[in-house]
Amino acid sequence: MKLYIPARSYLVKFAQVRYGSSVVINRKDSFSHLCMMYLILGRHRSDYARSVDKSERYNDRLTLDVSKTLLHDWGSYHVTPFTTVNINQFLDKEFKAEFILFVREKLAMGFKIVQAIDAFREFYGLFEEDIADETLKKNLQRRGVWKRKTKHVSIGRGVLQQPRQLCRA
Repeated sequence: MKLYIPARSYLVKFAQVRYGSSVVINRKDSFSHLCMMYLILGRHRSDYARSVDKSERYNDRLTLDVSKTLLHDWGSYHVTPFTTVNINQFLDKEFKAEFILFVREKLAMGFKIVQAIDAFREFYGLFEEDIADETLKKNLQRRGVWKRKTKHVSIGRGVLQQPRQLCRA
């Protein structure tokens, strides 16, 4: 049985390279267990309402191939916005971790940052429309892999110690 989960386009391409064109859900890996957990669990109305807004920004769909016997063993399934958001968040964390490791390996081999990002894009078949270069660079900055050169404006001691003036009407 095929289930279609809305997802961001770069996450769909990442999952297709990592798990295959149709992600097979079985009992062997952690991603399968996570997907089954989110598909089976019923959610409260508050969880559903909180995640509806987030689920509308996904522009592609991820194909999950689930056997009927597995669904029969585990019970029924619910594809809700909660399921969509959580599966996408898990894939996004895996994507970012893979990206950081890939770039660090390329930097150790002597590549420049831009070359490493381009190699990552080529490996996973990603385009600028899927995920922007600025997003990838910010991810590198947040993880401490790359520091952008910026001018630091020093604030003098006199500026910080000026007395505060109060306005009285």
